[in-house]
Amino acid sequence: ETIQKAGKKKEIFEYTHDQAIYILFNPWCKDDQVYQTDKQLLDEYILNETGKIYTGNRKQINGKKWNFGQFEENILDCAMCLLDRYKLSWTVRGDPVKVTRKLSAITNSKDDEGVLVGKWSGSYDDGKSPLHWA
Repeated sequence: ETIQKAGKKKEIFEYTHDQAIYILFNPWCKDDQVYQTDKQLLDEYILNETGKIYTGNRKQINGKKWNFGQFEENILDCAMCLLDRYKLSWTVRGDPVKVTRKLSAITNSKDDEGVLVGKWSGSYDDGKSPLHWA
């Protein structure tokens, strides 16, 4: 299809695809808001499937192994489902800060009717203490 606008012709191409297409934030792309120039940081923050998380306070810091799981099957579909379920507007889905804040809020059941309920003390007979999560 060709459109004539202000004396200029512009071609428009339309494609249909039978599967969902996701456009993600791209830390390797110079034009992306999350662009990262340091290859070592890219490897550490984006590509590592495991690492450490730190808990405690400034006087007593503890590190523990953690499985980030970002490449696990269905993780992206789950994240997109949550953004749809909690109606994050398409107009702000290009903003990594707003997307991250929304995902963080909707996983917390106490306020935002999230999908997880944290249990941080008491008996864990029906589950596993957060201190043993990985």
